[in-house]
This record gives sequence, C-alpha cells and structure tokens, in this order.
Amino acid sequence: MLPHMLSTLGPKLAVGDVNGDGLEDVFIGGAKGSVGGLFLQNRSGIFVKSNNIDLEPDASSEDMGALFFDADGDQDLDLFVVSGGNEFDKTASALKDRLYINVGKGNFIKSKGNLPDYLSSGSVIKSADYDNDGDMDLFVGGRILPNEYPYPPQSFLLQNNGKGVFEDITENKANGLQNIGMVSDALWTDFNGDSFPDLILVGEWMPITLFVNKNGNLENISENVGFKNSEGWWNTIAQADFDKDGDMDYVAGNFGLNSQLKTSIDYPIGIYAKDYDNNGSVDPILSCYDEGKNYPVFSKDDIQQQLTILKNRFVKYSEYAGLTIDQVFTSEELEGSKVLYAKNFETSYIENIGSGQFKITALPKESQFSPIYGLSTGDFNQDGHIDIVMGGNFTASRVKFGNYDAIKGICFLGDGSGKFSYLDASESGLMVSGEVRDIQKIISPSGEQYLVFTRNNDTPKFYKTTLN
Repeated sequence: MLPHMLSTLGPKLAVGDVNGDGLEDVFIGGAKGSVGGLFLQNRSGIFVKSNNIDLEPDASSEDMGALFFDADGDQDLDLFVVSGGNEFDKTASALKDRLYINVGKGNFIKSKGNLPDYLSSGSVIKSADYDNDGDMDLFVGGRILPNEYPYPPQSFLLQNNGKGVFEDITENKANGLQNIGMVSDALWTDFNGDSFPDLILVGEWMPITLFVNKNGNLENISENVGFKNSEGWWNTIAQADFDKDGDMDYVAGNFGLNSQLKTSIDYPIGIYAKDYDNNGSVDPILSCYDEGKNYPVFSKDDIQQQLTILKNRFVKYSEYAGLTIDQVFTSEELEGSKVLYAKNFETSYIENIGSGQFKITALPKESQFSPIYGLSTGDFNQDGHIDIVMGGNFTASRVKFGNYDAIKGICFLGDGSGKFSYLDASESGLMVSGEVRDIQKIISPSGEQYLVFTRNNDTPKFYKTTLN
C-alpha cells in the first residue's frame, strides 16, 4: 500500500552546449518504452532533435536524472543518464545507468566499461571535483528499492580516474552514504568555504542530510548542524546566497501542507514496513497520530486487500475501527519492522547562519499548496536580490487523498535578507498547468534567458525572464 505512485517522477532536463557552437542544447529524459531526446538549439532559437546519439537500445529504461559534464577531460560535454523507476525487478538490466561520451561536435557513443557494474533505481546525478584532483567526480542518488518500499536503495560516490573511467569509492570515502535513504535530489556545495565541495541530500522519509568533505572523505554531520527532526517527503533542493552574507543558503521543495496528512515532530506521519504475511513482498503500512495515538491511515478494506492475514482477524468494520497500529498487529508481527517518520512537510528556506549551523523556515503559504518538484533561483526582476521560481503538483496519489494540483507556477521575490514575498501570477506571468518535474534556465542566441518547465505526460513550457 504505497502512499503514492512512484512512476510519475519525470522527466528531467540536462542543459549544456554539446556541439561547441556557443548555444545551449537540452536533453529530455524518456519514460519506460519512450526514448529520451537530445535537442540542439539553432541560431533562430529553435530546438531540433539530434540524430547523433543512439538512445533506442535503452528504450526499456526509465530516465530519472540526466547531466551534461566533461567526463573524460577533453573539453566537451558528455551525458550521464540515471535509470530508475518502480516498474522493474531490482536485478533488471534496465536499471543500469548510462554514460554517453561526446566524441566531438555533439556526436555521442555509449561508453562500455566506464562505469562500475551496479544496479540501482536512481533519481539524480551531480558532478563536482570532490577530491580537487582536476577531474569531475559523481554522486548518483538512489531513489527506490523496487518492490521493497520504503527500504533504502543504494547511492554511490564515483571517483574519476581522469580519463572518464569511474570507480565506486562509497564504502571507503563516504561512510553511511550507500544506504542513506530514498534520495530525490542532491547538490554539491561548499557550505563552509574550505574549497572542498560538500554534499547535501534531500529525499522521501529523509532528513535534510549534509556530508561535509574533509579532504576527500565525506562525513555525515546532519544532526549537528540544525537538520535534526527535518525528516520529510522532500523532492528538490537549490542553492544561492539569498541573504548576501557570503555563504550558501538553500531552498527545498517538500510535500506541502494542503493534504489530509498532518505531521509534526511530536506527532509524525510514519510508515511500518515488513513482509507481514510472509509472501515474499514488503508491506508498507502508513500511520498517523490522532489525540496522541498512532493509527493506520488506510481503511479495513484497503489494508485487508494487501494483508490477507488480517481478513479473519477483523471480520466486521466495527472490529477494526479505532484500532491503533499495535492493536492491528501483534508485538511479534511488528518486531523487525522498518519504521520511518516524516516530521516536516513544509517547503522551506534553509539559512546558513554560520559556524556550521542552519535554520529551517517555512516559505510563504503559496508554496505549501502542492508538492514542489522544480526549483530555479536567480535575480529575475533585476533588483539585486535572488528570487525563487518553483513548480510542482502530483495527481498519482491514492483516491483517498485526491489530487494535489493547486499550483500553476510560483515566483517569490527575495529582499536580500532571506525573506520572500509572493508575486501574483498576474504580475509574474506564470501559468504552468500540469505536473512540473524540473525547471532549468536556458539562454537563447540573442542572450535572453528562458525558464523551461518539464511536465509529466505533457510538453515542456518556456517562459522568458529578465536576464540577471
């Protein structure tokens, strides 16, 4: 009984000049059975699909993340595509990530042997020279362990040998990162100004998580920097110096507050997971508090449809009504359960207050009306302050909860001190219907800046901004 579907989390964008003509091009990921596409921008600002990359052999994969970066140090952009989704067995070859090498002028060939031989249903790929040796290394975030929600998948720290061949060094150089949780987004960020990129993660049932980089060794310091009790259903994160104090601050998109599900530190939404009926599959049971007691969220019919062992235990609705989790299940059945909590559903501003500490504050109410999946930052109104554009919505929820679709694109204007004010759609011009999954900036041949919104099961939308 998943609280929501996990098959509508794309598409994601990668942006970069792949053919060296000075114009930014885009890759848009594809769903399972639907090939993604590389689109080259021409001098008229039109994007034309490129035939210089063969994606057909990987059509069975679901593209969950994508990144242009220089893998092999030859001064052009290669393409990494993260495979994922919840529609595969965890041993399926369709979960292999892919590296396409740019052999010149935007012509790509799929690499062989450049990546470690791993399988993981992933979400995000981010590059940085994490060890300061002159080449780009990678973080690959795991999103789902297929058919075992909410158990954590594998995430990876991949070290570049300088020639575009990557080694998995997670166990030796990033203790605790491998099974950190259901990662949805990540940033390399130098939060402490020591010239070593640190790693910040967000995810489902995860706290905001910070790994400090100590001379090439990543150490989880989340509980010591102000992120304790920040577990949420986080989807995305972006960075900028919003308060102009010289260090990086962050904004993070969360599930929002416009839902039947209410949570807090004292009374969190929870999930219990185990193969309760011994049929070989994990049974996730969502829970919530009411008047201090922890109850299953779903009805007798829903829970018995998944767990046949409960059919004879509660024959009448009155026998099930009002029972807490530890009354529905015996103590022996609950023993060994994977138990996770979400304590914060607020889309938030994360202020770097210095001395290695952060303060999490809810963004204005307009950001809380639906789950947020896309973020972009910049001085969009040219007043010298960093602003935020965001998008989201989610309709693949259970019937019990209904659709979360109240957001049509949001702009918050920053004031330079870490405070934000909502700009009405009549002024911002944003009217993005559907389910936004990514927002990226693209520069046109004339130097104008556009925001590109990708939408699940829909076409992208372009909005021209004031160039910052």
